[in-house]
Amino acid sequence: MSSARLMATALLFSFCITITFLCILAWRKRASSGASAICLALSGLCAAIYNFGYAMEINAVSQASLFFWVRFQHIGIQFIVPFWLLFSLFITTKNRDLRPWLIGLVFLVPTAGFFASQTLGGLNLLHPNAHMAAGIALSPFAYDRTWPLYTITLVQSAYLAVSLGLFIRALIRGIPFPRSQAAIYVVGSIAPWISSLLYNFGFSPNNIDLSPFALGLSISLFVAGFLKIGILDISPLARDLIFEGMQDGVMVMDVQGRLADMNRAMRSVFPGIDIKEPLAEARMWDKVSPELLRLFTCPDSGEMEYQSELKGGSPIFHVTATPLKNRSGKVLGKLVNFHDVSDLKELQRKFEFLASHDVLTGLYNRRY
Repeated sequence: MSSARLMATALLFSFCITITFLCILAWRKRASSGASAICLALSGLCAAIYNFGYAMEINAVSQASLFFWVRFQHIGIQFIVPFWLLFSLFITTKNRDLRPWLIGLVFLVPTAGFFASQTLGGLNLLHPNAHMAAGIALSPFAYDRTWPLYTITLVQSAYLAVSLGLFIRALIRGIPFPRSQAAIYVVGSIAPWISSLLYNFGFSPNNIDLSPFALGLSISLFVAGFLKIGILDISPLARDLIFEGMQDGVMVMDVQGRLADMNRAMRSVFPGIDIKEPLAEARMWDKVSPELLRLFTCPDSGEMEYQSELKGGSPIFHVTATPLKNRSGKVLGKLVNFHDVSDLKELQRKFEFLASHDVLTGLYNRRY
């Protein structure tokens, strides 16, 4: 065994141990983080299969064993990315938006790619002209790259682009998890993506698949994130339980008066707002109520009463707006609270009526 192959094998096996540790950490978070933790653990498991299979591939001594370990790798290769996409969707969006048919659609092409990869040594649907090549520095596996491989690579790239976009948005906005976590997800997504593109399009030097090594480095970063900054900790759960569970309508505005976030109760106050486009234009509020717009854009704290026109009634809300500031005192936006005072107003009206009318006859009393 050459020194390069020995070093690569040792590195891949060490990455397998690191990835397994990540899977355990993520799986233990499933009670608090739910589907996002499960998807991260499954994506990590697929990465471990990939790394282990590639370590065995580069040490294969016969074509039969080489093909076996390549087929074994594809158990992981085809499903790392879809599980990662689901992880990014579950952790950055509302779980209820992910329909079962959408999840099934995500796995459609990867499943087809998996079955195509298992024809290696027979029909070779994914790896035409596969053979054990001599004189290649690290991996002896060689084949012709054709449209099935390019199609799967492009689909995986689309999945990774969506995931990366979601994490970049979270990095910019700082929600629904801290920017430090978002930065780890962004950095951890880029390296394996670039490595996969280089290898699948034939630009990787000496036929070396750098993807398992990039995955190992990315997952090492995730493990550090678990240990240092609490990836998948209870913060997102607390946000859902507290923010989404409040009876008062609450929303967060930026300094331009645009909507950055809102809870479930707030969506019932303004049912016309598209939840999937949270950065609504400020002029929308001018159409709803000019007074609300002035309250949202005023740099100071403020309050007012607002009567909403909803089907089945016109509830009255006491609206308070409080500036949100960072540690240096810079105003970042506003926290707006809508407290329903309809019952209180009705009770006040009854008291005023009783103060000036006789209880039995309903006529004005002497005090009036």
